[in-house]
Amino acid sequence: MVVNGHNGMPIESIDENSDINKHYTGNSEDVFDETVLKHWLTNHYIPNKPVLFNDSIPDSYQRLVKHNKAITSISMIPITVSSHIYGVIVLASVESKIEASAVSRLSPVLGSSVMALKAAQSVKGHNECISEKIASNHFLDSLLATSPVCVVVVDAKNTIVFANDAANKTFVGLSLDAEQEMTGSQIDLFLPNYNSLFNWRRTNRRAPRDNDESTLGFLEEQSAIKQSGVEFIVNIHVFRHSFGENLYTTLQISDITEQRAGLEQFRETSQQLNALTHLVPVGIIRVDDQWKCQFANDKWLELSGQSAEEASMTGWLDAFHSDDIQHVLEKLRASLIVGENFCSEVRLVNPYGNVRWAEMNTQVLYSDNGNLQGFIGTFADITERLVYQEKLKHTAEYDSLTGLANRELFTKRLDQALLASNRGDFSVYVMYLDLDGFKDINDTYGHSTGDVLLQKVSDRLINTLRQTDTIARFGGDEFVVLLGRNTRDDAHIIVAENLVRELARPFRIEENQLNVTCSVGISMGIGGVATAEVLLKQADAALYLAKGEGKNKYRMFSEELNEQAKHRMYASAKIRSAIQHDGFFLVFQPQASIANNTLVGFEVLLRLNDKETSISPQECINILEDTGQMISVGQWIVKESIKQMSVWLKSKLMPENGFISINISAKQLLDSHLTSLIFDCCKDNNISPERVVLELTETTLIDKPKSALRTMKQLKSMGVRFALDDFGTGYSSLTYLQRYPIDHIKIDKSFISDLLTDDNNAKITQSIVTLAQSLALKITAEGVEDAATLSVLDKMKVDYFQGYYLSKPITADEVNNVYPAKQTSNVLPIRRRLKK
Repeated sequence: MVVNGHNGMPIESIDENSDINKHYTGNSEDVFDETVLKHWLTNHYIPNKPVLFNDSIPDSYQRLVKHNKAITSISMIPITVSSHIYGVIVLASVESKIEASAVSRLSPVLGSSVMALKAAQSVKGHNECISEKIASNHFLDSLLATSPVCVVVVDAKNTIVFANDAANKTFVGLSLDAEQEMTGSQIDLFLPNYNSLFNWRRTNRRAPRDNDESTLGFLEEQSAIKQSGVEFIVNIHVFRHSFGENLYTTLQISDITEQRAGLEQFRETSQQLNALTHLVPVGIIRVDDQWKCQFANDKWLELSGQSAEEASMTGWLDAFHSDDIQHVLEKLRASLIVGENFCSEVRLVNPYGNVRWAEMNTQVLYSDNGNLQGFIGTFADITERLVYQEKLKHTAEYDSLTGLANRELFTKRLDQALLASNRGDFSVYVMYLDLDGFKDINDTYGHSTGDVLLQKVSDRLINTLRQTDTIARFGGDEFVVLLGRNTRDDAHIIVAENLVRELARPFRIEENQLNVTCSVGISMGIGGVATAEVLLKQADAALYLAKGEGKNKYRMFSEELNEQAKHRMYASAKIRSAIQHDGFFLVFQPQASIANNTLVGFEVLLRLNDKETSISPQECINILEDTGQMISVGQWIVKESIKQMSVWLKSKLMPENGFISINISAKQLLDSHLTSLIFDCCKDNNISPERVVLELTETTLIDKPKSALRTMKQLKSMGVRFALDDFGTGYSSLTYLQRYPIDHIKIDKSFISDLLTDDNNAKITQSIVTLAQSLALKITAEGVEDAATLSVLDKMKVDYFQGYYLSKPITADEVNNVYPAKQTSNVLPIRRRLKK
């Protein structure tokens, strides 16, 4: 609402009986309480500067609004001329805040009002120039001074009568508080085309209506000149005012030089991007949230065989292979729902039926306010790459001479068959074939004839065996057969007899009739017990048995070895049951200091909780290793060992520097979870990792030494120590001491048991001790069984010992009985305590 004095009278001079003029916009008439407002006007409560309140509105201003109205913002803007308030603009909002930028847009209205008032004063005899009158208006002066937009007022003689700070700074280069030097200058010094700006009909911009000089005009990209002579580009808003005989023009000027340069750069970049989308060797489509294709580049049209019209709307989906489209749509929908990009290999089919493989990648698109707009999809042609990979795969998995599977592929299929047999409880049969007399043919007829013979043998094997069987050539004249699942118990015998019979028939190569026979070795196993390596070794052993018996025969793996295999099957079943039913337990072999007969730690050993079985501890470990179950069981050993150590520490059984030794297998050491497992166990049980010693053997370190070293360094950084077990029995023990972070060596009991009777063993032991001492390593002697041996080790300055002279491996309960709290000294009578 705009309120002004009656008949041009200043508001300050009216009384309650005077009339005031009210001008409403919107629904403000329903909001303001006119009685309160008039009371404000007559009592001079109107502020002489603009005020704006959002949210927290003073009670005095709240009373301006009717009682039944709730407002969120209110602003009061006085219109002053020559220090008198002639009017006031009152704004109120019932829904949102009033922004300061919205208030600033009232400047044209205020300017018009002020000029009208000044013109009225001029008629009454006031002769001040317009610039002085504008300056006397506090609100307009403040508003224009802080406006970032250049405002210039020009009279009918093209003389600048007013220029705000922004205009002076832009055109003259003055600071905001400097004198306004544009005033008094001719406008065409700064706008050389000023006189032509009002020829509205010659511009192609938005122009005012005819015969309406006061209407705001907007002129784009006009030339302007700074006082320094620098040219630049501006946009101009024009507003003309007629007051009596005087005509004034208000110009709002915006410098768009950088904006236009940015637009040019954007256009150039857009052209480059448009060119790139058609030049890159990747198909590109832009699909909106309605699955309609908005753009497809040339490469997409080439890959899909579609025209631009065919690809538009949802036609792009027709390019996908019918077997792939459902999968692609499901994955795309899922990716758009969660906002994740999608990647997949897909097949594109052109209208002629040609198929190309493409790697499809998508990028989800969103608007500025976060709404889904669709996605951009790229399609890289990978057909040639896949063909090449297939060729490489064939080369890697098939024999180049015969086309049969090679060793690598055969081993994979044998592993798969063993896994299936473990689930399906059936036997797997492997046959090893060797041609009898092949060497003689090679030597007599040459290698080219030998190669042809191998190809003909391959063809005959294929025709003799079933489609479910796998045939491979391992090299030379060695062939291996994996029989498919059989329904008859004697199927392997029938197949072996057929092979021996068929390969005994003559082969004709050119003019020569060649005769060879074959020997066959057969092995049998079940997954979870046997491995591919074991079955191949058994079949190879049976093959040589067949050759030794006169060739042209087949033989099953020997009965003696078969008994061993049966025992292993029995042991494997027992171990598998123990894993499922907590059938393992731990025993602890004490280790003591030789110098002072005090307990220093325990070596942890795994035992199978089955008194009737004949499975040795070492056999148990071997089966766990061969069947891949050592890692899970080993994790259990680590957890239980550290937990037990925590119990002993709390009961003061373990000495201050006591430790627990845990044997680690090769597969455990290469397990990526070993480091975190030990760290977490130590943390959960409040145990320092320095109390944990991991015992390794040379065979543990042989497989993947770099990976083993990396894991050892990680554990070493935590404080874990390492002991090299069975030291002296391998051929490269010294190498391991140099290469790996070993803290401790354990002299194998094979040297200790004959220490008193074998002079060589004594010398070797002394050498090991001397070497360890020079490297500052701790030394433990294993297998000490008498006092005399212990005395010799004491003279050699060996640090620790273990063995039956000290104690056999005992359970945790037995440890508690023979080592009561705080009595870890005088350990040698432990055997007597055990007997009690």
